[in-house]
Amino acid sequence: TQAMEAAMIPLIKKLGGLLADEYNLEKRVRKRVESLITELEMMHAVLRKISAKPAELFDEEVLIWNSWIRHCSYHMEDAVDAFIVRVED
Repeated sequence: TQAMEAAMIPLIKKLGGLLADEYNLEKRVRKRVESLITELEMMHAVLRKISAKPAELFDEEVLIWNSWIRHCSYHMEDAVDAFIVRVED
């Protein structure tokens, strides 16, 4: 569904914001954030394809994966928010 696709967008934006110079991330952390953004963008592309078609066209495994990605993206966004709060303090 579009809700599942939309769940990924705020997370990708927040991670992109971490790459801003104001956070002065270590080089290895910056690389890991960049890698995570790439992986999330690929997942988001698949979610867009899934949301463009009726759910009945997909196997149960695809629908479970779709739901799991949405669930995980909310937890990841919470973790990024907590990290930002710690860094800004």
